[in-house]
Amino acid sequence: MWKPTLRGAYGRDYRNKREIIDDLNSGKDFYCEPMGTYINLEGILREGFDTLNVRFHKLTKVAVITFKHGKAF
Repeated sequence: MWKPTLRGAYGRDYRNKREIIDDLNSGKDFYCEPMGTYINLEGILREGFDTLNVRFHKLTKVAVITFKHGKAF
């Protein structure tokens, strides 16, 4: 199954994976590449993704985020 790569929406950037997980679990939007749309935890769960890559630290690093029991880990 094809999986998009996410990055912080609206200019948000992250220093570490913990910050990404906190924002995902609080329902904040993420930009979904290459589709050019926005998605949040609700949408990720609806689409059935169990893991996704999130680019951070000025898009130079990638964190693999796991989704389980309605939360990001």
